[in-house]
Amino acid sequence: MLFSTRPTLKHIRDGRFRIVKRIGKGAFSTVYKVVDKEGNKYALKVLKSLSHIGSPLAREMLERNEMELEYQAQTLVHRHGNIVTLQDMFFSDNNLRCFLLDLHDGGSLDHYITKTTRFWRNDEEIRRVFLQILGAVERCSEMGVTHGDIKPHNILSDKVGENFFLSDFGLSTMILNCNVTGAIGTRMYMAPELALGEQPDVPYDPRKGDVWSLGIVLCQMITGCAPWSDVALDAEYVEYSERGAKFLAETMAVSPVLVPILVEMLAPKPQNRPTVTELKAMIENVPRFHMNAEEFANASKEARWQLRHFARHLRVSLDFPIPEIVPALLYSSDGSASLGMSTVASQESTQGEKGAGLARALRKIILI
Repeated sequence: MLFSTRPTLKHIRDGRFRIVKRIGKGAFSTVYKVVDKEGNKYALKVLKSLSHIGSPLAREMLERNEMELEYQAQTLVHRHGNIVTLQDMFFSDNNLRCFLLDLHDGGSLDHYITKTTRFWRNDEEIRRVFLQILGAVERCSEMGVTHGDIKPHNILSDKVGENFFLSDFGLSTMILNCNVTGAIGTRMYMAPELALGEQPDVPYDPRKGDVWSLGIVLCQMITGCAPWSDVALDAEYVEYSERGAKFLAETMAVSPVLVPILVEMLAPKPQNRPTVTELKAMIENVPRFHMNAEEFANASKEARWQLRHFARHLRVSLDFPIPEIVPALLYSSDGSASLGMSTVASQESTQGEKGAGLARALRKIILI
């Protein structure tokens, strides 16, 4: 029931729920693990106040509108098996906006990409999980909902990591065929029409922005990194927009048979990207995501270097022969990567384009 009661945050719903701990914090909300009197566990998402809005009345109206829009979008789609279910929505006594959600605390997709070997050279596991994600986004698309912030951190798993769930509809929209209104989402996953503010040649369908984000997520599931960190700032994206498939083939450690699909997902013009339903068929039929031995042998040094250091990050062995490698990339105990920029600069000056390519690979690897 909307706004039926106004419990305090400490004792939610007249003491029915108790906060156990904070399990997540983002730019717009904080998420807590809560438990009811029967021992059932849930996630409580608490939206941050729009305190920068001067007028109390204007702030209340905006906060209610923002909350209702997220509620409407998620209730349209949340009965899908791979979308987090919304159980309730209410205000607390101190006027905090709260969503009660099913709890999925097995870790985010980011955890499985960067901290486990779940997807390492495992084409069928990538296919299985990515199809789950596509199924969730397809449900959104069918209901006219654009998620607006698809990224590994917003894809949660169950306890054993078998099933994954699309979460956080805070930036979702139900407006189709609109004008681009500005940068919305997370920069690394943001489509160029949003990051650059470019109006497409035809009426814009924001669901195409979700397809772009899915392309970046797929790259990360395979290689541990994205092709670029921000299309508005990175020279890599400028080069990609000029060279297309050749750029991806040279810089990403993916199978050549996957490159045409990535090129479609990451088409600079949104109208050239496939629908999610079309994309599902492509993913179901693509032979593999990772390079096989022959493809690895013929890959660029940059792609091989990328794959080797992702293997080092995951502390696994690479089955293929190791090519000669320039600057050593060192991982600290927490898995982060580091390399002095003077080493990169030296390599660029001595090896020209090859050094620049390896420096570019380094910048992407550090995104892990």
